[in-house]
Amino acid sequence: MKEIISDSNPWFKETKSLIEKNRARKKSGKFVVEGLKEIQMACDAGFELMDLAWCDDQFSENEFHTQFDTTKVKDVNLILLSPKLFGELVVRASGRNALGVFRMKPLSDNQPPLKNKMLILVAEGVEKPGNLGAILRTCDGAGVDGLILAEPKIDVMHPQVIRNSLGSVFHVPIWNTDNQSCFEFLTQNDITVYTTFMQHSTNLYHTQLADKTAFVVGTEHEGVSSFWVDKGENINIPMNGVMDSLNVSVASALLVYEGLRQIKEN
Repeated sequence: MKEIISDSNPWFKETKSLIEKNRARKKSGKFVVEGLKEIQMACDAGFELMDLAWCDDQFSENEFHTQFDTTKVKDVNLILLSPKLFGELVVRASGRNALGVFRMKPLSDNQPPLKNKMLILVAEGVEKPGNLGAILRTCDGAGVDGLILAEPKIDVMHPQVIRNSLGSVFHVPIWNTDNQSCFEFLTQNDITVYTTFMQHSTNLYHTQLADKTAFVVGTEHEGVSSFWVDKGENINIPMNGVMDSLNVSVASALLVYEGLRQIKEN
């Protein structure tokens, strides 16, 4: 076990950079996970745990080994941080918490598995990590067959994505790709595309969805891009107030749960 008390320590500086900078994550091929449950979920999903850090304000060493299944952390660097340094790296500095540094795994070839009945969510260009995390949590809860990140603008291993997804990012099938490859995959596999354009659209709840359905949602400010014009059926979620749209994560939840209900009943 290694003890770190100085903010000039190379491990501390690198880990802080991994938390704050997408560029650092890409260059090093590593990412950071906060939370005992989330760390365990990443391990269970086959991500390689490299470093495991905690603070003795929260655990004694024996308590830490009791809290975490140390049989799964062989050849992992165990690091004890001072309370001050731990507080600089985590969002939740009080209570039982820990920090894990993991090695990246590629997501680019993770196309959704094909089934006779399937539900896919395509999230195009989502920019806010909190929204992407919430979308992932919904996808896990609903049991979607895959989340396609088309023209992604946010790193799925952003700490806020991981935190808002409660670790479900490690278990939802995710495919990072471009719009054209996404559309070709959907059409070649006879998956009906439903886009969230408002123009010439039909009410989601009045639409008979196909057994193989893909919903396309867009950015928080601009919605779905012009690429998807005339590439699917336009649907809308009815709005009864002064606003004409919902937050993308909320809209995604309504779409996939209605899709799930219909596909199960068909």
